[in-house]
Amino acid sequence: MNARSYLADKPPSKSSDQHSEFLSVEVALCNTFANVAETNFKMGHLESADSAISKAKVGCATIQRFLTDPKHSKHLTDDQIQATMADLQRLRHRLSKLRRVYTVKRAHRNDSLSWC
Repeated sequence: MNARSYLADKPPSKSSDQHSEFLSVEVALCNTFANVAETNFKMGHLESADSAISKAKVGCATIQRFLTDPKHSKHLTDDQIQATMADLQRLRHRLSKLRRVYTVKRAHRNDSLSWC
């Protein structure tokens, strides 16, 4: 289920609640991609892990644009914006750590292959 269909199934409510809910779903989706990346790293599927990280980063960019665009952010309270920014910062930190793991594992794999 994507965020749009999830929100469409919900009864109409306050605009700020709908915008906040969209951001919550988007952050959750990005965290799911981060979980997928971690699982793929553990399984040795580096390309799939990299793809999941890239998708999470696209989601982060979407959230950032949403928060900084007055057309959308005017529907959010200051507390909602601050909470989402904190979630976004934690998510970016997590993705940064995953990217470092990917870089190390990729380098290690390339070193192993060069000995063949």
